[in-house]
Amino acid sequence: MTIALGMRIGDGLIFAADRLLSTDRHQFIDRNRKVTVYPLNHGAIFFAFADSPVAAKEVRQKIETRLVALDTPDYSLSIADIGRMTETVINEVYANRLGSMPLQLLIGGTVPGEGTQMWVYDGEGGFNIGGEFIILGAGESSLIRYLEAAYSRRDSLEIGKDVAIYLIHQAEQFIPGCKGIDVIAIPNAEKSETEDWDWLGEDEIAARLERIISREKDLLRKIVTG
Repeated sequence: MTIALGMRIGDGLIFAADRLLSTDRHQFIDRNRKVTVYPLNHGAIFFAFADSPVAAKEVRQKIETRLVALDTPDYSLSIADIGRMTETVINEVYANRLGSMPLQLLIGGTVPGEGTQMWVYDGEGGFNIGGEFIILGAGESSLIRYLEAAYSRRDSLEIGKDVAIYLIHQAEQFIPGCKGIDVIAIPNAEKSETEDWDWLGEDEIAARLERIISREKDLLRKIVTG
């Protein structure tokens, strides 16, 4: 079982997930990332998935192809366009495919001047605008209910990064097959630049996680010792 996370934060979105384990070398490589970003002429689209990487890749590539065709110098792509095209592609792929591979997918869109939006497709509930805090792939784990309480829509992206890192780290401890951490922060796009996002490097993730675990231990000692 794997995990994917989407959070609405006061000034943007956070997407995070574990990684797929390379079966040949038991190492993490770029093509095993479950969080991806695709820049467009006007904005960008982001994905994070649980379940089948094959189904996720197929849907993702078809969405990207349609958006590229729509996003021309003569037409400025909008957030509504991203949502509409994403829903159309997913419905086309799954409409007549009984027994198709399962898919749980988070989609984020950003367009300069329009901010950000998040959508979710879970196979059962269909395609919908995402809520504030979404977990895919981890079921009804008590871990998720516990950590959801740590989330606040009013948090900054900086705090959101730490929440996402800690959640994926905790999932590693309890969910078989859940290993590695990827996090991307997507600020509300008010400027003209399209590459206005922050993909955390492994060194930064490791440093943030070390600080979080240190604070966790200090708090535990205070609880125990009073």
